[in-house]
Amino acid sequence: MKNLLILSILVLALFSCTNNQSEQLTEELKTAIKQEVLEINEKNVSSLNLLDVDAMSEFWNETELICVNSDYRHFDSYSQFKDSVSTWFSNRESQSVTIKQANAEVLDVNLVLVTSILNWDITFKNGYKLNNDEPNSILWKKGEEGWKIIFLHESWK
Repeated sequence: MKNLLILSILVLALFSCTNNQSEQLTEELKTAIKQEVLEINEKNVSSLNLLDVDAMSEFWNETELICVNSDYRHFDSYSQFKDSVSTWFSNRESQSVTIKQANAEVLDVNLVLVTSILNWDITFKNGYKLNNDEPNSILWKKGEEGWKIIFLHESWK
């Protein structure tokens, strides 16, 4: 959890230093952006329950994604990440992923950091069950196709 906090602060600092806003970021606009991104984030989490990597794909930026998880796996392409997720999903009978807590920080009109804790209730095909609360940080970027994930960091126990 401490590493997640440090990583979040570093990402915030990086993007606040390079912030070239073309639109004034008022409190009203920040609130609207936060609400929009948190709603999309909920849809992203709901897609995980389908165990279908293609359903999940609509939320990811396939050309800019960087992903790191707690066992030091680094995916510097969406195809690498998608292949791993497909393998993980293939071993699962079912899963229920719910948001326990989510916070959004608007860094720019086109950049939002969402930090959250997700509860994963997974039943594997071999009968093993796992219930895990997993903190993560997701950086959402707004482009021509709307809000897409460009960075993910997960901390699994």
